[in-house]
Amino acid sequence: GIRKRTFNTIEIILSIFFLYITLKEIFFSSSFNYDLFGLIRFYLIFLLIPKFINQKLNIFNVLLFTCLFISIDGIYQYYFFYDFFGFQKFSVNRITGVFDDEPIIGSFLLRFYFPIVFYFMISKKNNSLYSISYLVIAYCIFISGEKMALIQLVFTSISIVLYLILFKSHSFKFIRHINFK
Repeated sequence: GIRKRTFNTIEIILSIFFLYITLKEIFFSSSFNYDLFGLIRFYLIFLLIPKFINQKLNIFNVLLFTCLFISIDGIYQYYFFYDFFGFQKFSVNRITGVFDDEPIIGSFLLRFYFPIVFYFMISKKNNSLYSISYLVIAYCIFISGEKMALIQLVFTSISIVLYLILFKSHSFKFIRHINFK
């Protein structure tokens, strides 16, 4: 038969948050902010993660290994001034990696970093390859020379740590079972 999709507490809170942002943008803004579509992308990825957990060719593994290759190429370029394809560094403190003359490697990797990390947290895969991959990708974002990507990486990392503390710790489970009347 057809299985019904149930939503957990995090999905409900996130859905209410995105509904609030969308309604606020539609009704109380003088002009529509198209950056909202970027946020909605992450929301949809978050909701679709359970669909990808038990698939043979997992899109998140493909993304992880693609980002890992791009990161290793960028790190190589940082230290040796050329990447694997012969592209030179953009400047002394900016790398481009596979993007030739466009210094966008940090922001490109960051777009996939959070969904990949969140997927592996949800799927409960505990593999040292994934942990090392996260560190390599984060290091490449750090050395990319993109200040905004670095700020977003720090914010994302703090969000992940807070998620682990609040929603994966025993103290939160205790708080969740208290009846507030």
